[in-house]
Amino acid sequence: MKKVDVFSTLLFVSTLLISQKASAQFDFVVQPCADSAAVIALVDTVFLAGMPPESIANITFYGDPTSVGYYSDGHFLGFETTKGMIMTNGKSDDADKSNICNSAQNASTNNSGVENDPDLQLLSGASAHDGCIIEFDYKSTDDTVRFNYVFASEEYHDYVTGLVNDMFGFFLSGPGITGPYSNNSEYVALIPETFTGVTINTVNFGKGGITCTGKPTGCTNCEWLKDNSQMSDPAFNRFVYDALTKPLVAKLGIQAGEWNHIKMAIGDGGDAIYDSGVLLEKGSFTTRLITDVSEILPNKTQKLLQVAPNPFDESTLISAQWEYSANVRIEIYSNTGQCVKMLKLGNSSTDNIQIQWYGRDQNGNILPSGIYHVLMFLDGIKVESLRIMKK
Repeated sequence: MKKVDVFSTLLFVSTLLISQKASAQFDFVVQPCADSAAVIALVDTVFLAGMPPESIANITFYGDPTSVGYYSDGHFLGFETTKGMIMTNGKSDDADKSNICNSAQNASTNNSGVENDPDLQLLSGASAHDGCIIEFDYKSTDDTVRFNYVFASEEYHDYVTGLVNDMFGFFLSGPGITGPYSNNSEYVALIPETFTGVTINTVNFGKGGITCTGKPTGCTNCEWLKDNSQMSDPAFNRFVYDALTKPLVAKLGIQAGEWNHIKMAIGDGGDAIYDSGVLLEKGSFTTRLITDVSEILPNKTQKLLQVAPNPFDESTLISAQWEYSANVRIEIYSNTGQCVKMLKLGNSSTDNIQIQWYGRDQNGNILPSGIYHVLMFLDGIKVESLRIMKK
């Protein structure tokens, strides 16, 4: 896929000009795509702006083109870049409407999207409607892919704890990746430092709270959420959804030099009302090395991370030392970049730890033989990583 493709560029620009909405009142504007070709051009020239053209192929779209749009001036989203792409299970240009007091369904529009996508249904356990799906192949010389996103929904706060909610997912597949979704893909839209997916039920302020009458007072992982249901909220008059997450990062390890695949999907759960959206930062889809130790903090700590025996059969001893009081975290990653175990999490004033690892994941399951990576973080910064082998 060529980034500087005259046909794609002209098609994309003309599509935006045709669909562009004049808005003197709001600075946040969404310009919906007119057809599938415009969606593909938008993915290529905006979301994948940071990738070399030769590393992207086979961009495809399934759904209603108007469910996807180009947004600008999204300062309130918290990204470094104020432009990007939005995927919805309704109409993308509903997103830049004002929220309305004492009204529940300010974004609740059916579209001609995909019905009953198997991955969305497996993810949520509910029927999937109004699906919006984007897929493409990518290749990199690095070992990790990552991108930035915000999830927002009109189902906040009315349907928190509900049995059926809207669903979205990022599903990555490729050599060495073994997951339960189609093409053996892994789901990577996770709450930071957990194995829990980002949903309305896992990130919220609790149930209840009609717009402009006070938000709920509960908290489930609410440190990752921003309210937009009250007139005092900064984006109330320019963003329709009742709440949105803070910027989050989706990431997964890949085998360097191989072609991999990603599927990004969002759908209505159970019915086709109360819409949601995923906003993707322009140019944030990138690759990098997680096994590179160049991120060590200079002049702050004399690092020392040791693992013995290595290789190991049933267990190995992980030893770490540092020189100052810090919030310490030890994580173990599979060779595909999936975090399989957190061995230490919390603030520690001691300058060393020793932890016996028995080759099991976070749920106590025995992990297969192979290459793993032990990463050490101090105050959220990775200071060292070691490669180990389980026989």
